[in-house]
Amino acid sequence: MAELAVQMAYRYKLPMAIEHLDGDALRRPLHLKLKDQSVRQVIASIIASAPGYSVDFSQGLVDIYSPAARNDAKNPFNTVIRRYDVEGLDTHYADVELLCAMGRQTNPDSGCGGSVARGQWGDLKITLHLENKRVYEVLNAIVAQNGRAIWAPIPQPAGPSRIWTNFWYIYPLDPPFQRAVLDRFE
Repeated sequence: MAELAVQMAYRYKLPMAIEHLDGDALRRPLHLKLKDQSVRQVIASIIASAPGYSVDFSQGLVDIYSPAARNDAKNPFNTVIRRYDVEGLDTHYADVELLCAMGRQTNPDSGCGGSVARGQWGDLKITLHLENKRVYEVLNAIVAQNGRAIWAPIPQPAGPSRIWTNFWYIYPLDPPFQRAVLDRFE
């Protein structure tokens, strides 16, 4: 399911969110027979064939998610961000600012910084003023406003050695990045 969804995003330049991935979404083969369907219908069929997943097309992107994960209080994508304000930022800076907003909520005196790959987004700028939104909602808003991106979770190491870092990545919908998205899934 995940691979087909990513292929559709890149082929048709569809802003997309893939919020949750489990083993079935990554490895379970799908058997679909589709004929005379719109891109939207094809994506809906792909997601419908993956148990435990839903798709929403209403927020300016294709939002693929697990209703169970959205109801899980321990899911970090459900963390509520009290205030997220960015004005005229590059997509990666807007992305880093989300991580900083999360950090400020747990430790208001902490600093924030990160490594940003400049130049991938050209002149495209993100301006968002959001309150009391979950992490996935902020990421969806960034990707929808960008219009040429896909975000997906990054697998994190387990245990006490885990460093606090973002657990998602926003990729451009340019062909060289498609393989990077799929490689992260593996």
